[in-house]
Amino acid sequence: MSRKPLKRDELKRATKKKKRKEGSRLAQPERYLIICEGKKTEPNYFKGIQKRINKKYDKKISERIQLRVKGTGRNTLSLLNFAKDQVKQQEENGILYNHIWLIYDLDDFPLDNFDNTAYSVESMNKNNNTSTKWHVAWSNQCIEIWFLLHFDYYNSDVHRTNYFKKLSKVFKKHGLDNYTKNNEDIFEILIEFGSLETAINNAKLLYREKKAHVPSKMAPATKVYELVELLRPHMF
Repeated sequence: MSRKPLKRDELKRATKKKKRKEGSRLAQPERYLIICEGKKTEPNYFKGIQKRINKKYDKKISERIQLRVKGTGRNTLSLLNFAKDQVKQQEENGILYNHIWLIYDLDDFPLDNFDNTAYSVESMNKNNNTSTKWHVAWSNQCIEIWFLLHFDYYNSDVHRTNYFKKLSKVFKKHGLDNYTKNNEDIFEILIEFGSLETAINNAKLLYREKKAHVPSKMAPATKVYELVELLRPHMF
């Protein structure tokens, strides 16, 4: 039995419905898994970004980029192994991530581990048959160099404790308490009294100056800007 042709209005409605369905399927929000070496400082910073994104999109979950932030207390290569286990567990639960980001500092860990973690991720992406991409956002020596770059350009290779002192000096200038690690409001403080755009530009310049070296010799430098620059359009 032949099917009765649709009338013009019915055809328009059917076409619009099909486009909406296809559009919603193509526009699924990206999922980011952000796994941090530290248990507090780095997770607090990225959870601040997460809150900002959620606030922007409010209840529009279908449009909101999905972030999961986890602090571990693990370092470099053990951080990578932990991340692999997390991804596997999530996949078993039907949750697939588009991007996996590892956030870690040089600190006092072996230099080879610091470099090899970045190289291992590069190799994984080359041999990856899935749509999931792996990334590293390391800081040499510590994430506080990224915090400082919100206020000014710093390219002196000094011990990380000097970054804490410099941040405290900047904070006091703005009428704030001394800088302390584990501050839950660190992201909001940095964008209110500093500049995210300034931080990204400063970090790019710093990275270009050091890129001829292996990561463990690029002090100071940070790749945190790469992740933040990707997330920035979803914040404001």
